[in-house]
Amino acid sequence: MKKTVRFFVVLLFIVLCTGISVIAEEITLTTYYPAPFGNYNELQAEKLAVGSSTTMPSVDGDLAALRIAVGSGATMPTTDGDLVSNGTIRANTGFNFNGTDGHTGSYQVVTDVQMVGLAVQKKTRTITIQGGIITDVSGESAWQ
Repeated sequence: MKKTVRFFVVLLFIVLCTGISVIAEEITLTTYYPAPFGNYNELQAEKLAVGSSTTMPSVDGDLAALRIAVGSGATMPTTDGDLVSNGTIRANTGFNFNGTDGHTGSYQVVTDVQMVGLAVQKKTRTITIQGGIITDVSGESAWQ
């Protein structure tokens, strides 16, 4: 009788030890893509919002940003809503100018204004659009 009890005690001990070692441990691994502090050569997104108070756009391909600098030599703008580029900015769809898709024309844009005595002086740039795509932005003019 004692042998039988010892046998079952040893058997129970072996089963428990083996059972504990066989139980799988659950590990949770969290990865981030893109990583919060990563350096990337290429990044592609359907929609992109930049800035802590910027609302995500509702349409794929749209960019919502407070400030954004593009290119390795571009300086970050200091004014919200500004985009600074040190390279070429391209879009797959046409630029919508005055509500007209595929528009062609040239437009003068005032880039700076100052008061000199009672006269107002301004600097301008000319934006050229062909088929709804901005093809040229002239250099800034002298004070006029």
